[in-house]
Amino acid sequence: MKKSRFAIIVFVFLLILPTIAIAEAGGDPGDEHELLVVLVPGLSFDEVRWLIDHGEKTRLWETGGLGAVNVKGEGNYSYLNHAVTMGAGERAAGIAGWNGFLHAELVDQTPVEELVLQWTGESRERPLYHPFFSQLVKKNEAGLRQGHVGRFGTMLADTGVKRHVAGHSDTRTEKQRYGSLLLIDEEGGAGTYSPGGIQADTESPSGMRHNRDELMEEIKKNSGKKSFTVVEWGDVHRLFKERTAMTDRHFTARYEKTMLELEAFIHTVVGDTKKEVWLLSPGVNDRALEKQDQLAPLWVWKTDRSAVWTWKSDTTRREQLMGSVDLVPTWLTALGLEAGPEWTGYPLSFEQSIPGKPADFLERHEAMTAVFAKRGPVLSGYITALVTVLVGVSLVLWIKPFSVVWRRAARIVLTSAVSSPLWFLLTGPLVPHVSTAGYVLLMVIATAAGAVVVDKMTRHSVSVICGLFFLAATWDLLNGASLIKQSFLGYDPIIGARYYGIGNEFAGVYIVSGWLMLTPFFTGGKKRPVVRHTALIAVLTGMLLFLATSSLGANAGASLAAGVMIGFIVYKLFFAFVSWKRLAVFLPAGAVALLGVLYVLQLNQPASHIHSAFSLLFQGDVEAIGRIVLRKLEMNWKIFRISHWTQLFVTTYLLIGIYMWRGKKAVWSHERNVIVQGCIIASLALLFLNDSGIVAAATSMFVTLCASYAWLLDDGKKKQTG
Repeated sequence: MKKSRFAIIVFVFLLILPTIAIAEAGGDPGDEHELLVVLVPGLSFDEVRWLIDHGEKTRLWETGGLGAVNVKGEGNYSYLNHAVTMGAGERAAGIAGWNGFLHAELVDQTPVEELVLQWTGESRERPLYHPFFSQLVKKNEAGLRQGHVGRFGTMLADTGVKRHVAGHSDTRTEKQRYGSLLLIDEEGGAGTYSPGGIQADTESPSGMRHNRDELMEEIKKNSGKKSFTVVEWGDVHRLFKERTAMTDRHFTARYEKTMLELEAFIHTVVGDTKKEVWLLSPGVNDRALEKQDQLAPLWVWKTDRSAVWTWKSDTTRREQLMGSVDLVPTWLTALGLEAGPEWTGYPLSFEQSIPGKPADFLERHEAMTAVFAKRGPVLSGYITALVTVLVGVSLVLWIKPFSVVWRRAARIVLTSAVSSPLWFLLTGPLVPHVSTAGYVLLMVIATAAGAVVVDKMTRHSVSVICGLFFLAATWDLLNGASLIKQSFLGYDPIIGARYYGIGNEFAGVYIVSGWLMLTPFFTGGKKRPVVRHTALIAVLTGMLLFLATSSLGANAGASLAAGVMIGFIVYKLFFAFVSWKRLAVFLPAGAVALLGVLYVLQLNQPASHIHSAFSLLFQGDVEAIGRIVLRKLEMNWKIFRISHWTQLFVTTYLLIGIYMWRGKKAVWSHERNVIVQGCIIASLALLFLNDSGIVAAATSMFVTLCASYAWLLDDGKKKQTG
């Protein structure tokens, strides 16, 4: 009996022994969350390509997951603004004089610890002092976005995550230690800090470089169940800081040496630690900026070192492209913490990919950069050409209204101009493969040839063009907006204002095109009322659905503008007998109904900025809604002051005013007046309801004016015939 009891005790002990061993070792290894971010200022996709093509650790660049980050913060493109944004989890800005300082370092000839004491009353010793922290917090809290600097670091501290920052990007003339901004808390601390194994080296730029072995020792020290280490690897920044002073030959040699040293460090980290490793750039170098290559590279190695990963962002709705606001939620998830609704961005979703080269993403990156780099010169010339066309046709209508040659030439030019948005949409995939001059020539040929064909085939050339654009844009929205994403009139991730749906340039054209394409149904006089009304309901309802639905257009301002236009059209066509005074009573109910439709169309849809706005509305956060309105006004004022779109906006609104004045004298038909007035109402609504309202107002009014001028040219033909 005693022997059996002894056997049972031994058996139970053997069962629980592994559990005891795991507990003594610190818990389930699966609960360990160690994160390492290697922050490399100045790293661009040029360096990524060099490492892939010429690096010595080939296998390293065939694993992990490569992508791009829009790192833009508030204000100018700068490493400081970007670092503040990364750590804040929302767009934020730095302040003049910001830096981190070691004990006894001087700030304005004063030891930093004395300055902190004088400004904050705190005398405790810190690994790294941030004397300007309170000014940084105040500046961002006073902004329209009210960035909460330090919230992420405080969350890490409160949940027991060990924080350590190492390294810097100091040069011979300035200190640059911004890596701590990724982990800084609301008290101005960032855990522990060390210079990061910096050693003197007379041959290196600024006479210093990182010591890989010493840095690895620091990284291994900051290990545990939950740890977050940031290494600011400044050798690339120091190299490009002195590029212009170096001979080309010597720069090339140092460039290769620096890249191989960075590669060796990443290879050691990936091979000798179990941490999740992020190679991240907070801002590209000046050589990349000269080429308009502003997206920062990101390479992630998960704990499975042999795996290849793709990742997707709910913010951008694209694979391997994220906004900087996604960094904090993703890091929280990697550390086993919850990323709540207080964060603007979303955690990345990682999926293991088939074996291959993560560098395949580079082709897509080149396409995105090509759109951004060529956008400025193409659109500036395009807008000037549209203004010239409108002024030229105005002169023809004034000086040569009955000339057959001038009238036909003006009609072809008008049709060509109004078809340009369609061709911008269709030719987007060609942008990376042709030069700027070649693309302009292609557009001229395509719009001119298309205008001649359409003009010969139909009497309603402008309406036909509008219909073709409306159908093409609708088809593209149904297929993920792949054409819109690549078009100069679409949006691009480098600007970062919009990543999905339909942007304001195309939205303005889309709304008035949907209405103008119905012109033959209302001015022909032969269509039955049933046909007219069916076409009207189908097109206008479809327009509103496509603009408002989160998975399609996702443009709240354009949706509301379309709703306003639809309401006006319905009133003019069916309820014109109701006085404006009586109608005003129902306007608030109509506005609420329109918002209700917009909200319903967001249900069971991917999360978007529209969801966020409705959440604020339902919470009764009037202040936050007010800030959104102020940001829209600020953006419109900025566009008005500096954008080429202002030329088209002012020209179209001036000419449409003259057109309407002439129209009253000519006593035009009721249908024509309703069509033009509906477009004007849409343009005005776009102006006031969109954050880039001037752009949408200008494009919509341009198409409206082209249709109006086409009617005037037809009137001239009829009078001549008479």
